[in-house]
Amino acid sequence: MSWAVPLYWSILQTKLSDGTFKQIQLVGLDSGTMVGRPGNITQGRLEDLRLPNTVLIDDLAVQRLSEGRARPLGVGDIFEINDKEARVIGTCRTEKSFFSYPYVFTTYEHALQFAPKTRKMLSLVLVVVLHWSQFLALFSLGTEAPRFEIVWKDPPLPWGYVLPVITATVLFEVLPYFEELVRGLHARFQSRRIEPT
Repeated sequence: MSWAVPLYWSILQTKLSDGTFKQIQLVGLDSGTMVGRPGNITQGRLEDLRLPNTVLIDDLAVQRLSEGRARPLGVGDIFEINDKEARVIGTCRTEKSFFSYPYVFTTYEHALQFAPKTRKMLSLVLVVVLHWSQFLALFSLGTEAPRFEIVWKDPPLPWGYVLPVITATVLFEVLPYFEELVRGLHARFQSRRIEPT
């Protein structure tokens, strides 16, 4: 793994100016890398998402969140996400989500403020693979064909790492099954010795 970043992904409720509620797909991006950002920003600047309480909305969000307003929702307008004020800094074009909820993008830190508090706030961790070309090949993308052979890691892992991992695996995974086997065999032999006549 080269690096990993957090990503917030959840369906939340917004309150419109007329008091009605709409569901949105809130996406909280890593504020440093902005990995997962929409590709086609039509208005505004992505960097402005780092400002407090800011969001970037897609075209479907403009359409659905503009109901009951005199003009369509745009840059500088404000609406509520989970009873917290969100200021629109831009719009974008995206593909529709599976459930057809409009996308609302913000930073991971802002998403945590918009979201209701729960024990575990992390939705996903985006991971970049060291062998990116092979990762793409799994999906028939890129120039390489996928390779499924088993090869030794180069350079090999040190024995000071390998032995404790193998030992822990044996102790915590294999040993309980072996212990259960011994108990079962012992009980079986005990039941044969005590058979009533």
